[in-house]
Amino acid sequence: MKPMNPWAFAATALLLFCLAAATLLFAERRLWISTATCALAFVGICAGLYMAQTRQLKILYGFIRGKAKGGSKERPRMGHATGKAVSLEQEIEHLLQAHSRQMESEAAQQKYYELLLDHVDTGVVSCEADGTIRWMNHAAERHIGMLRQVPEQWNAMTSGAAAVVPFERHGATKDFLLSVTWFSLNGRPQRLFTLRDIRHVLEQQEIASWKTLTRVLTHEIMNSISPILSLTETLTTAGYDRPGQEEVSDMQQALKVIHRRSRGLLDFVENYRKLTRLPAPQYTDIRADELFSDLQRLFGDPRLVVDQPYPDFTFRADRGQVEQLLINLLKNARDASSATDREISLSLRRDTDEVFISVQDHGTGIPPEAQERVFVPFYTTKPDGSGIGLSLCKQIAFLHHGHLSLHSVVGKGSCFTLCLPRNA
Repeated sequence: MKPMNPWAFAATALLLFCLAAATLLFAERRLWISTATCALAFVGICAGLYMAQTRQLKILYGFIRGKAKGGSKERPRMGHATGKAVSLEQEIEHLLQAHSRQMESEAAQQKYYELLLDHVDTGVVSCEADGTIRWMNHAAERHIGMLRQVPEQWNAMTSGAAAVVPFERHGATKDFLLSVTWFSLNGRPQRLFTLRDIRHVLEQQEIASWKTLTRVLTHEIMNSISPILSLTETLTTAGYDRPGQEEVSDMQQALKVIHRRSRGLLDFVENYRKLTRLPAPQYTDIRADELFSDLQRLFGDPRLVVDQPYPDFTFRADRGQVEQLLINLLKNARDASSATDREISLSLRRDTDEVFISVQDHGTGIPPEAQERVFVPFYTTKPDGSGIGLSLCKQIAFLHHGHLSLHSVVGKGSCFTLCLPRNA
């Protein structure tokens, strides 16, 4: 749109005025007054329109020039023939072209991100604050189908929260690890859900755990069964008609070995039964200073140093199970430090919601390849170990909704840390 030339506007107004004046020279006085009034009103209206048009164009021109300065390095050249009007048209065209390129770039980026999200296994769902779904990737469509609204259970989740939620589809129920994040888009609150089918992951971990456990069980059972089979086969094929004193002695030695290995196998099965039949925790209030004093008396090692800086501090747990766990850790620390005179420390730390009890030794440490297996049932590096101590400790921590972690450096020692909720 071009603003009207001021000289053309003045010439037009003057011509209208002259025509009105010539016409009224031949009319009555009253008609002259009326016509003059109409002419002046017409000129006033035209002048007002011109000023309004010029004002709007100036505002638009200044806005476009400001955008061109901030958003583009290219400046359109001024036309010599048409002046500012041509420059305005060029800048508008330039701005529209830049806007078109920006829109194309943003559309390409959006297409790229959508394509990228469509190739991940995690489901992604974007929805409005009321739960209306705006977009979801292929993984989410595969998991929950094409929905218009997220399930009502999802709406109760707060930003940053994560939970395992069930979802029923086609008569089958799946468990998903669901997390949600709130964000704002053009001033409107939005939610982004991510969901992952944890069944497959859990099945993989379960299969791997069963393979490891089966391998350890097979190893332990074969170690006991093989000598028993070998000795019984020797005894049955020896063909003693009238055994002498030497033959009888051999038979007695063989039977002793069979008895010893059978007893070992029976103990092994009993340990396995203990591991699989651990009762549920019976929660009571535990005073930390009393627990640590009892452990000092039960452990009875002068190298034990206790660090419990919270007098009268209590937390809730099963006293017997926690005590059993810590005794196992202290015995392991003593075995690891048997060749040194360095201290063994038992310490407690706390925060708002959790309690941390650590057992630290300064022994030889645990090799990295063994650290991943120390909690596997029946895995042991001790010649006379059963391999269930740390597994039992791990299970006690799990039943208390806590966890047991290990930090070990070869040549410097190991530290086992039990983390428990303060108020279970």
